[in-house]
Amino acid sequence: MNEAIIKSFEKSGLALLTDLRDDNYEKIFHFLEKEQEYFFNKYFNLVNEEYFSKWPKDTLHWWSRIWEYPYVYYHIKKHLDKISNKESCKILDFGAGVNFFLFAVANLGSNVSCLDIDELCIESLLKIKSVKNELNITPVLSKGSYLPFEDNSFDIIYSVSVFEHLPDLKSIILEIKRVLKKNGILIITFDVSLNDNYELTLSNHQKFCTTLDENFNLLFNYKPYHPQNILTSENSVFPYYARSLKAETKYIIYNYVVRPLLLKRILPKPKKLYLTVEGAVLQKKD
Repeated sequence: MNEAIIKSFEKSGLALLTDLRDDNYEKIFHFLEKEQEYFFNKYFNLVNEEYFSKWPKDTLHWWSRIWEYPYVYYHIKKHLDKISNKESCKILDFGAGVNFFLFAVANLGSNVSCLDIDELCIESLLKIKSVKNELNITPVLSKGSYLPFEDNSFDIIYSVSVFEHLPDLKSIILEIKRVLKKNGILIITFDVSLNDNYELTLSNHQKFCTTLDENFNLLFNYKPYHPQNILTSENSVFPYYARSLKAETKYIIYNYVVRPLLLKRILPKPKKLYLTVEGAVLQKKD
């Protein structure tokens, strides 16, 4: 895919609906759709079935991923295009999962270390690699906040919607800073709660951004936006439904039929998730 400037991605900050209307965004998105289709056709049957009982199979057509994957891919490719010897470039996918995206990144010509805490994920990636040994991916299982790599190991570290789930953000950020090379870049995206009903609430978001600011410099500044332009879990072309119809039906029957019969009080309905997503491209401070 030829390099093209996506002006709306030349930023750090919240995902916007207008970001998705750029012609060059459409080119990257359709390219990634083909990459996902190839992954399904080639490797899908090698993934442990139990893994997909926990995670979606189609990760691209997801309320936030339609922005996150193109945003991250754009900045990875842009950085690699400045490097003459891409084969020597080392990339870390922090919280990789099993999906097409890490293979799309690996196809750019660099080795990708795929780090995850899920044993099923690593098992599936190792199985795929055993069948297709020429794939330049290295699956790595890691528990806790320590990253099993030497200092200054990676030219690029990227992470897609992982940080908001981590209990010890500061330790992880310091570890990522340790294993990132001096002139390397960190590309991250993360979900942000708009109604304080998710991990990255207003106060947690502020702490997270403060820790990032203490250890990294933004390569792209935040840009002004209108609140109605923010991409959210509700206005996305693939809106997020936290509860399936089956789960919602079970909840209604249990809460409004079974519990009263057992003389138990009706439980309040869980507060709906209302999210947006944010991205940043950074370089570590000395």
